[in-house]
Amino acid sequence: MTHRDRSGEPTGLPATHEEFVSGTLAEKVENISDFRFVTEYQRSGPLSAAMAEALMSVGYRVLNDFLELEGIHYLDVLEARTQLDGDNPNSISHVEFTFGHDLHHCQFIIGTDRFEIHRRPSSFADFFSWYVLFMKEAERIEATFRRTMENVAERPLRPARSQHTFVFYFSDFVRYDSDSGKPKIRNTEVLKEIVPNIPDSNGRMTPPTSLDLYRLDLTISKREKFKDPLRGTEKARNTWITIEAPFNENGRFIVFTAQLRNTAAENLSESPVQGTFGFDSDSSSDYRIALVDFLRDGVLDGFVKEMFRTCRFRTQRQM
Repeated sequence: MTHRDRSGEPTGLPATHEEFVSGTLAEKVENISDFRFVTEYQRSGPLSAAMAEALMSVGYRVLNDFLELEGIHYLDVLEARTQLDGDNPNSISHVEFTFGHDLHHCQFIIGTDRFEIHRRPSSFADFFSWYVLFMKEAERIEATFRRTMENVAERPLRPARSQHTFVFYFSDFVRYDSDSGKPKIRNTEVLKEIVPNIPDSNGRMTPPTSLDLYRLDLTISKREKFKDPLRGTEKARNTWITIEAPFNENGRFIVFTAQLRNTAAENLSESPVQGTFGFDSDSSSDYRIALVDFLRDGVLDGFVKEMFRTCRFRTQRQM
């Protein structure tokens, strides 16, 4: 079953969290630590007082209308404030709207350099419920704020990059073949499934569990193609995966960050590398691709499933 918006149109997202995670490794993910959606603009300096005032006015109108149309009537927990520039306390860095609802909590941050939606830690089920309501409107809300800044400044404000970032804290790793009394294994031992060897002090390739490692980090960036589930068109996006295995609490945690970027990038299909891909101005399907094709199917049920092939894990909201 497909989720539908308030007008009855399909959004391309699963209708429920149960349907979203069913039959995938996402069933085992209880919590998500952080989420950010960011659209970056060409830099044009700090906000003017007139621009900040206009953003406050428009922001209350567009966000109040959105919340009421979605049946979320807790308008009293929507608060706005201006944030001063840390480098120049006489100028305004951005305008920030905070929606303090228990289930649908999030922040909207608007400046001349970026638009951002930020959500704090929550259960993965609550995150899914929030995402299907809020993120399908993210592009429209961003465009409304951007047009407001353009009208006040009397100049265009051009998007240069957008990205969806998901952060998970994996923890408490136990081998499947261990009984309940066996101690938990360190994060670096988990990572040997994907990083089997690293150089020792003599340059010899050695399993990471044989070394006195304080931490082990890995970053992977590549260009992938995704299919828009509603239009059937193909979208090329940059994907980034960052894995951090710090020594905190004797290696209890793996900080896993997955990011889908719509940005200019070098063309790797030619040799030698020539030219670049540009920013795709049509990002209307990215909220669907980011959650389903990228996060659930590619990251969780692909990369993470392989990483935890031999052990159980938990997910924490905070370290």
